[in-house]
Amino acid sequence: MKAVSHRLMVAFCCLAALAASQAVQADTPRAALERMAEAMSELNFRGTFVQIQGGEVESHQVVHRAGEGGSSERLLSLTGSQRELLRQHDAVKCIFAKDDDGDVDLRQAAARFNAYLGDKLKDLDSGHYSLISLGRDRVAGRAANIIGIQPEDELRYGFRFWLDRETGMPLRNDMVSADGEVIQQVMFTDIMLDVDISDEELDPVLEKEAEAFGTRHARYSRKRPGESEQDLPTLFDALPDGFRLVAAQSEPRRAGNDVILHHLILSDGIAQVSIFVEPLGEERRGFEGESRMGSVSAHGRQVDDHQITVVGEVPMKTVTAIASEIDSLPRRLAEKLEP
Repeated sequence: MKAVSHRLMVAFCCLAALAASQAVQADTPRAALERMAEAMSELNFRGTFVQIQGGEVESHQVVHRAGEGGSSERLLSLTGSQRELLRQHDAVKCIFAKDDDGDVDLRQAAARFNAYLGDKLKDLDSGHYSLISLGRDRVAGRAANIIGIQPEDELRYGFRFWLDRETGMPLRNDMVSADGEVIQQVMFTDIMLDVDISDEELDPVLEKEAEAFGTRHARYSRKRPGESEQDLPTLFDALPDGFRLVAAQSEPRRAGNDVILHHLILSDGIAQVSIFVEPLGEERRGFEGESRMGSVSAHGRQVDDHQITVVGEVPMKTVTAIASEIDSLPRRLAEKLEP
């Protein structure tokens, strides 16, 4: 009897050790980020989050519904200028006060679109980032594991993600400089996960006051995992190490206007950079040189009577390096990426 009990105890200890080993493996930083990507694409959620940078705080309401054909989302600003972004799969609609600058909304729409690119994690093994576990915390009343993404060079920032322990949903993320300074923080103050989202919750709110608001539309062509590299045009001879073209879109600058604004999105798997290209005109002054606002770096150039602006939440040296490789971009866009 004692021998049987001893064998059962040994077997139990072995099973416990195996379970612990599997739990550790499943809880690695890479596994946690993969679970995060799944949560963002498969979970319905609604909530309120704040964005903090440069001493300023902005509050937003978000409603997100997952679907087999893609996600739908409504994002409404609660502070500052009245703005609303609606996304259905790859299409983005921006609603903004007519006395506001719609271009800002387009850039915000791009940022939201980038956040849901499906293959963001595929380049984390390329040597540009390392992943670490940073402990546990609580956000919006929910237990969270903290995962750090540390850059291996000076071309990109680092990140810290607070991931919901139950679902993997990101509850907070910090963008961090090379010296550890928090450049930008996005954090849910309340969130409801795995809930039913009705069609009415995704309907625009501001559009009901159509006289006071304008709209802009955009649709992005993007390469998904497993698709051909030919799905997007070849527009660059060289880019900073790790960055590639992941989405492209062209549209009239304003409704009824024949001036075409091209928007390209580059990514290294985590960081994103937007490139805006449009013809110069008598009524539009160009921008040359560097500019910085909060976490956003920008570099402008004028090439072949076109204004080219490179914008991204990356160090200034990154947008400058990209801007130096765009001498033939207007010509190639005209050949390959007309609407």
